Amino acid sequence: MLNLFLRFVFLALGLKGAAYTVPGIVAPDFLGLLQVAMILWLANETLGRLIKFLAFIPIFLSLGCLTWFINGAVFLWVGQMANQWGLGFRVDGFGSACLGALITSIISGLLGWIFIRPKKPKRPDQEILPPE
Repeated sequence: MLNLFLRFVFLALGLKGAAYTVPGIVAPDFLGLLQVAMILWLANETLGRLIKFLAFIPIFLSLGCLTWFINGAVFLWVGQMANQWGLGFRVDGFGSACLGALITSIISGLLGWIFIRPKKPKRPDQEILPPE
């Protein structure tokens, strides 16, 4: 549960970093960013995965570059929804959305890699068995 909360915090920090570096993105205070991070996570987990599944062949043929535009489209859609809902997060165009999605994923990915280490699974051959 703590890992999920940390991922939302890292995603909010990534959104703040994108708003700081990309001129077409406006971000609210940190609590508003946490709300936008939850919406973005939910949209990526549902709509983003569905679009990537349906566009598997073009993604394969473009060597994965199409995923950048899909992430940008989901980012733009979430920005428009958050703006309509009065959360204070706004994305002004598709170019800003693609760049914002890239910066957000880099920042949140790096923070997750630094602070959240996956548990290494135990291999059966490494177990120490008690003597019989």
